[in-house]
Amino acid sequence: MMTSTTSSSPRVALVGVAGYAGVYFEWLSEAHRNGLVHLAAATILPAERQLPAALELEHLADKTYDCYEAMFEAEAGKIDLCFIPTGIPWHAPMAIAAMEAGANVLVEKPLAGSDADVRRVIAAEKQRKRWVAVGFQDMYTSELMELKQSLLNGIIGQIQSVSMLGLWPRSTAYYRRNAWAGKRELNGRSVMDSPLNNAFAHHVNLCLFLAGDTVSSSAAATVVSSNLFRAHDIENFDTAVVSAASSDNGVAFWFGVTHACFETVEPRIRIRGERGSVEWERQGVCTIRPDDQDPVSIEVPQYSKSRQNMFEQVVSRLSDSNSFICDSQIAQSHAALIESIQRGADVKTVHSSNVETIKSDSDGHTIPAIKDIDLLLQRTFETNSPLEDLSKKAVHLKQ
Repeated sequence: MMTSTTSSSPRVALVGVAGYAGVYFEWLSEAHRNGLVHLAAATILPAERQLPAALELEHLADKTYDCYEAMFEAEAGKIDLCFIPTGIPWHAPMAIAAMEAGANVLVEKPLAGSDADVRRVIAAEKQRKRWVAVGFQDMYTSELMELKQSLLNGIIGQIQSVSMLGLWPRSTAYYRRNAWAGKRELNGRSVMDSPLNNAFAHHVNLCLFLAGDTVSSSAAATVVSSNLFRAHDIENFDTAVVSAASSDNGVAFWFGVTHACFETVEPRIRIRGERGSVEWERQGVCTIRPDDQDPVSIEVPQYSKSRQNMFEQVVSRLSDSNSFICDSQIAQSHAALIESIQRGADVKTVHSSNVETIKSDSDGHTIPAIKDIDLLLQRTFETNSPLEDLSKKAVHLKQ
């Protein structure tokens, strides 16, 4: 096999190469060639073997396998770090299997499809004396940690509320791309796929983290009210307004998201404190506005930089225990909130008379959009109110 790595480089493994796993492979292949890591093993499913990335991976990795079980059995005790950018149903079982084989783990977000699965991952960490980092990439930037430290230092006083808004159109193809998209479970495995647990999971997790009482903790929150809808033909919801509260410090949370829309509104987070506020915009600027000081601006890095930082910090963690990672304890706050939302979920189907459709410019498939959903969500974001009262005026629901 071709290799330019050195014997002192951490030995790493990769599970999967298709879809979003391609982002992981792109970074790993460069890191391998630069000697930052040694790509010792990889799992390539038979259906992926003819992909260009798979063909390249076969030349880079010392050995490739057709299934992750075979890889972990053969490579037990030989892998320092395993990268797991797979679908939600496989996050927990693969992470646990990797730790049982002696590897630390970077798993794509969310950590697992249920709080129970997260607890199993945490138990495996303790038993195997290994750690799991979660791919909430925004967490790994110095800019985010600067904001967190400013909040802990009281720049806007005690945090009172955190709100998050995001509208990302998704076509029917999005929910047909795999067997678990839009589902609550798959073959007995909890998935709870939704905007809050997938596309916008990064931002929900950020809200909880920024409200946490320490530099390395998130606030624990449970649902107060939820309005869950679907315009797509799916099992779970594609549109939600959720209010939650933290038992840790009394912070109120509000989340408003949808994939059933035409207009894109990039995620933004608003934090209100006793003496000021914060406005955070994805890939834009975070502005801190203390009541008694001039505004402070902090860059919100592009995703490419966030991902680069994430990969580098996770590798650094192997030799430096002080290198920050989004660990399983932080990720558990997100998983527990999602489970709280789903536990008593009453998902309503939006009547077809209140759904418009257009063809997506990106893939040519249909996008169903709830009429006026962009206006409804932006209005409720300003007041942190439920969607239910407003939706009665614009959305008729099948009961």
